[in-house]
Amino acid sequence: MADRFDFSALRLKHKRIVTINLGDVKVLLTEENPFLHKLSNEVYGQVKEMAMGSIVLKYEPDPKQPETLQCSVVLCGWLGKTSIRAFVPKNERLHYLRMMGVEVFKAKRKEGAR
Repeated sequence: MADRFDFSALRLKHKRIVTINLGDVKVLLTEENPFLHKLSNEVYGQVKEMAMGSIVLKYEPDPKQPETLQCSVVLCGWLGKTSIRAFVPKNERLHYLRMMGVEVFKAKRKEGAR
């Protein structure tokens, strides 16, 4: 049983990691199940041949852009047929968004006014 788990983890580690940019992180954290077309072309290029299932979404900071978020963000997700969902609890979503400088409560007020 342990060997099968290790093999699954190894396969996921190498083939199911999707590199995302900061804009993709914001979309994934502000929408429950964003359609693939809402994410960058780079993400679409990475996932178009993948089967549905678990994925790892990974953001790496660009040291040449010090005004952007300068820490790595790794999220667990699910790739569906036409969308990607990040499995992040609500409180953690708000924390990540605040770290990125997104005014969370301002966005929530707009949403509530609808």
